[in-house]
Amino acid sequence: MKTTTLEEIEVAQATAAQAQHQATAAQAAVNKLIEAYKSTRKRILQVFAVDIELNDGERYAGAILNEDGTTHHHIILLAGELESSEWDDAMAWAAQIGGHLPDCREQSLLFANLKSCFGAFAYWSREPFSERSAWCQYFHDGDQDCVSKSAELRARAVRSVFP
Repeated sequence: MKTTTLEEIEVAQATAAQAQHQATAAQAAVNKLIEAYKSTRKRILQVFAVDIELNDGERYAGAILNEDGTTHHHIILLAGELESSEWDDAMAWAAQIGGHLPDCREQSLLFANLKSCFGAFAYWSREPFSERSAWCQYFHDGDQDCVSKSAELRARAVRSVFP
């Protein structure tokens, strides 16, 4: 049996530490290459993955997006306008003509893309703020606010098309 000296142990330990350092550096280099590849890789989004048939008087407003930028649903503005109504009546009217009142995000999209289809008035959103109030969009300046559900506002209905 051979006797190992302290010097041989220290050399072996230093060699192992050097190999471990080299392996860690190599892994870091591989990780850096992977991240560089991911950052240059192109993402392909299919923007219009659905054919949307528009009825007379309808207008395409645009798409509501998911957090990752993919399409959640498309918004179609229906023909017609309710000129003065409380919130509950506006909700019922929108359902009666085959749609729903837009939510606040959808109203922002309508303001951005189809402002000319609206008068310079406040329009109901389907989103309640509380038991007695709901959100609305002002189409003269784009502000959104909450008002009493008994207020007399205008309404436009939309329908959603999911890809």
